[in-house]
Amino acid sequence: MTTLADRLRELVDKNDTNPHELARRTKLSQPTISRIMSGVIREPKRDTIEQLAAHFGVSPDWLSGTSDQYEDRFTHAEIDLIKKIRRLDKRRSQVIYDMLDMVN
Repeated sequence: MTTLADRLRELVDKNDTNPHELARRTKLSQPTISRIMSGVIREPKRDTIEQLAAHFGVSPDWLSGTSDQYEDRFTHAEIDLIKKIRRLDKRRSQVIYDMLDMVN
């Protein structure tokens, strides 16, 4: 069975990041992240798992190793972006949509 440490290391590698950068982005302590990744902390607080899962866009259950269902979710940055676009008036939001169409 895949552990939380295995899956977190996988995500860190896949996203070309490191414990220090992950700590900065999630507002969790770097020692906590390192201890989770090394397996020293096997069962962190649920809110820690949820914060890490949200950052990477995976389900907390998948990250903790209790489920094999990956379930992509929106990251906090993506949710913030959606909220900002929704607050724009129609003309400005159309400019954003047009710009996004140009990159696809």
